[in-house]
Amino acid sequence: MKGAIANVWFIGIMVTFIFLFSAYIIVTVEYSKSLKYKNVVLNIIEENSGMINNSAVQTKSSIVIPGKTVKNPKGTIQKINVYLAGSGYSAMGVCPTDDGYIWYGVDDLSTEVTPSIKRAEKNKKYYYCFAKFKNSNKNTNYYKIRLYYKFQLPVAGFEAAFKIDGTTKDIYGVKDSGWEISR
Repeated sequence: MKGAIANVWFIGIMVTFIFLFSAYIIVTVEYSKSLKYKNVVLNIIEENSGMINNSAVQTKSSIVIPGKTVKNPKGTIQKINVYLAGSGYSAMGVCPTDDGYIWYGVDDLSTEVTPSIKRAEKNKKYYYCFAKFKNSNKNTNYYKIRLYYKFQLPVAGFEAAFKIDGTTKDIYGVKDSGWEISR
């Protein structure tokens, strides 16, 4: 009887260890995907010299299906939305509103030519947020962005969104759609 009880405890410890190890692996993989999203979004902003809301669409030849054309948006926000929607990004979180800066939030990852961008409201959830800052030393601007990392435990009914912030390099000659500069 002693051996049977010892085996039950041993199996319980093994199951617990496997559960914790699996959870750690899942969290690590999901977090690294979120960091990749942040880095790509920062690169898109830097390549376009700011947050441009350009509704023009450029057509390109598809590299997947020869002879077919695909639409490629020209605006920064549209490119970010196309990338995030195509990558399966679905995390949402609350943008900062009371830190003294002007933040904008995107609450729709529609790939249409006119995205839904609003000044961030308190306690409203957005897919990502951004703010423009002026660097007075170098007469340049830079952007801060905030994306979110979603952590779920479906069995326990637990869901949380953690913020992932990023900052672009200094951008000279910012071309944007008139976003207000943060205070």
